[in-house]
Amino acid sequence: MILTSSGTSSLEASMLNLANPEDDIVIIVSGAFGNRFKQIAETYYENVHIF
Repeated sequence: MILTSSGTSSLEASMLNLANPEDDIVIIVSGAFGNRFKQIAETYYENVHIF
């Protein structure tokens, strides 16, 4: 898949297409992209677990 967007948009697109709103999301934060992934998840999902 080719996305003509920023890295953040690619992370957001992958998360929204792979997870359902009622799913539990587990994210291991280790660096800038992990933190960005956490921010995106907390925007769209209620059950976000951060490690």
